[in-house]
Parts: sequence; structure tokens; C-alpha cells
Amino acid sequence: MLTKFAVKNYRGFNDRIEWNLSNPSNYSFNSNAVKNGAVKNGIIYGPNGSGKSNFGLAIFDIANHLSHKWKKPDYYLNYACAIGYEQPVEFEYTFNFKGCIVNYNYSKVASELKGLIITELLNIDGNEVLRKDGDSLFVAPEFGLTDAAISNLKDSANNISIVNYLLSAVPLAKDHPLISLRDFVENMLFFRSLDNREFIGLKEGGSNIEEYIIKNNLADDFSAYLKEVSGQHYTFAPIAQGENMLYCIMGKDIRSLLEKVKDVDWKGKGEELMEKIKPYAQTVGRTTAKPLLQFYYVMVDESTPTLDKVLIYAAIFYTISPVSLIPSSVYKLLGVLDEGAAILYVYKK
Repeated sequence: MLTKFAVKNYRGFNDRIEWNLSNPSNYSFNSNAVKNGAVKNGIIYGPNGSGKSNFGLAIFDIANHLSHKWKKPDYYLNYACAIGYEQPVEFEYTFNFKGCIVNYNYSKVASELKGLIITELLNIDGNEVLRKDGDSLFVAPEFGLTDAAISNLKDSANNISIVNYLLSAVPLAKDHPLISLRDFVENMLFFRSLDNREFIGLKEGGSNIEEYIIKNNLADDFSAYLKEVSGQHYTFAPIAQGENMLYCIMGKDIRSLLEKVKDVDWKGKGEELMEKIKPYAQTVGRTTAKPLLQFYYVMVDESTPTLDKVLIYAAIFYTISPVSLIPSSVYKLLGVLDEGAAILYVYKK
């Protein structure tokens, strides 16, 4: 976790400003805000224009060259303090990863909306393992780089972060401090919504909430959450393999209705339904009737869940028969759906 941060010459901060999280004052009102002697939950507050937003952005500077996630496009506008705009911006981070202390310091200048790293220093438990300063470059032997590789890095024109290079090119143990540093930075997330939504560290190409709930089998948890915040019970349809939409059966608690239809003779129902599908198919033609026949064979399959059988049964009935002919228990179950919604659900399943 991050235990100390300092920055100098960043935007409105001409002088060095330090935030030490490893020296908490009296947190007896909320001991959960402190973990392993460092503040893990905190709030920065102050009057407008005092630098709260800029300080928050400064903390996230590290994500701009160590994270592969979304960056704030205009981050490097007005990067350095106006008084020292020709000087690099200096950053100092101290992390504690399970007792291992990692100090990562670097300086940058902004050029054409990009950050160019000028110096880079990494200490692990007090031992210097990386130092980049001007034309000199030191990388500890533990990383196994040859003299030629170090020379190429020193003379490279693409201004890459040496830490980022080591993370990308050197095989490291799972518990190596650099891996812990990478994982920490990759999980940093800055967001705010004023005139526009702005992010640093947002995962690109992310899924929507439905996909997240489905992927992690959280439909029941989501239902419990909705019950807690709204006082209403929501039942979600069983999720088929590969499904990426979450279907909620609206109107009432359907569990008692499902109990009534769980012992239905679906084979017999299927035979009755087929007798109704035949004249319908002769009237509308093979192309139009094909989806209903596909639905029918899914319904009579023994492996199809009861709720899916009921939904398919109702969807077919909605299509070929007047609503008044639909069995009462089935109609109560799906009465909230119109024909299009029922057919869409069955098609998606």
C-alpha cells in the first residue's frame, strides 16, 4: 500500500509538498481506516482553489507510465508550475508491500502532451536497484541484464520507463516487489464527473454491469441488494451458458407460481402445443414458423429448466393463440411481457 507521497513543481505546487500516510493521528473513531499502521481510507478537504484536485492528479501521475489502462488525454497540459515551468516535476512514492519497503522517485517534463522521464530511482528495502540520471544508468545484477542491454536502454530514444521495461522484459517471481508495485498501480482508479467524465486507470473495453453480474454468478446477490434498497423482490431468469443479458421477471414473486408448474407433464403439453403449431405453420409458411419449431424442441428437451419451459410455452402461445387461451398460471408468470418481449427472450436464450 502507499504510505507516503511527495511532489514538487507540479501545477500549483511550486514547493515540495508531502503526504505521510504512515503517521496517522487519533483514528479511534474509525480504526478500520488504518491498516498496518498506515491510513488506507482518507479524505482531502479544503476551500475551492486550494489544490485538492491537483494533488489528487499528482498521486496518479505514476499510472501514466506504469499502467496500460485509460489515461486522461489532457493530463500533461499545464503540467509544471508556472514559476518553474522549465524545470522537471519531481515525484516520490513510498510503498509497503507485506513489510517490503519500495521507494520509487522520478522526474518528468511535458512535451507535446506526453511525459518524458528525466530521472528514475528505485530502492527496495534500502538497496538501490535502479538509477537513471542523465547519461548514466544503473540496473542491479539481480535483473540479469547484459552490459549491451543496459547500454541500449541508456541510449534509447523512446524515453521508456526503466521500471516498465523490467516489468515487461525480465522474468520476475510472483512475490517480487516490482510485481506488487505493478499490481498496485494497475488497480489505481481516478474518476470525476464535472462538465465531463474524466478517468485515469479505467479498464478499456470494460463490460457492462449485466455482464459482470452474469460472469461472477451474482444474480442472487443483485436480487438481495435490490430487495434491501427498494423493499421489492426481483427474480431473474436462469442464465444460459454464453448469455450476456440479465432478464428480470417483473410483476410479482414467481416462486410460488413456479412451484405450481414444476410437475407439469411437459411432454403432453408439447404434444398439445404441436397440434396448435401445425395449422399456424401452414398459414404463415415455413420461414415464419421455423423459430417456433426450434423453440418447441428446446421446450420438450428434458434438460431445459422449468422456468425456460414456461417462458417458451408462453412465448409460443402468445404468438399463435389469443391471450385468453393461455393457462392461468403461465399467464400470471409472464403477463407483464408482450409478444415481442417473450419471443425476444426465447430467441436470446
